[in-house]
Amino acid sequence: MKSLRPDDYAKLAYIHSNRTITFRLFREKFFPDKSHVRAWQLLKLYASKEKGYVFIEQRSKFEEAVVGLTRKAIMELRERQIALVTFVHPVAINWKHVDHHHRVVSLRITMENNPHFDDVFWVSDFEMQCGIGREAKWAYRLKDQAGREEYSRTWRQKNLDRVPDGYFEALVGGKNIPFILEYEHARYSREKVFGIIRGLERDFAESNKLFVCETAENAIKLNNLIWTSMEATKRRTINRKLWLISDFKTVKEKPFEEAFKPIEKPLETKSIPNPG
Repeated sequence: MKSLRPDDYAKLAYIHSNRTITFRLFREKFFPDKSHVRAWQLLKLYASKEKGYVFIEQRSKFEEAVVGLTRKAIMELRERQIALVTFVHPVAINWKHVDHHHRVVSLRITMENNPHFDDVFWVSDFEMQCGIGREAKWAYRLKDQAGREEYSRTWRQKNLDRVPDGYFEALVGGKNIPFILEYEHARYSREKVFGIIRGLERDFAESNKLFVCETAENAIKLNNLIWTSMEATKRRTINRKLWLISDFKTVKEKPFEEAFKPIEKPLETKSIPNPG
């Protein structure tokens, strides 16, 4: 049986870092200029009985199939020191959260393809939930094979209270700029926004906070909710210039510097006089 090439293992590691992926997203990431057939063929090869590296699940013919790694693939990623792995069991698919999750993966791909970023180092919510933070993933990335093996034996995962949908650092002009990604698929409550503000200011105060909403209308509502919640917290150390917002369609279609706008003070609603 022909073994996988290094770039195949890199693709498998990318899938696993996101928890799961779809055929459409796999093509968007690795074969943007090719037919969807190429992505389909490669994933079907990974899923074949001879390989057994990915599983493919589809809840109904009206929904996208979901692709994740098998135990065999996860074990090989760990044994070959290709990825820092904490759990070797295949991920369980929560169908209630699949749409949100794959929107986040799509946003990740968009950020990684941003022509203004020379390089992007990404830590997913799944990795952070597994205790793999920025420091651990970066340290592992910089080591050689022997160093990674030693690091895997001695490293201990770090449990976080709450994680954002993604953390990444973009290299721009030789400088690393940190970002947090939060995607609002279902409307946030005021209580949740308070928790987000507290958590991000505590753990990621110096990072740019990117909020992406499902629709442009929801982005306006979340902008207003975040602003009024900041006012209510009485925190005077918040750097509001680092809090940016947009909607999914705009982020996918426009350049990064045009897509995101700073969170602004809500416009006061003007009273409309009744016609005489």
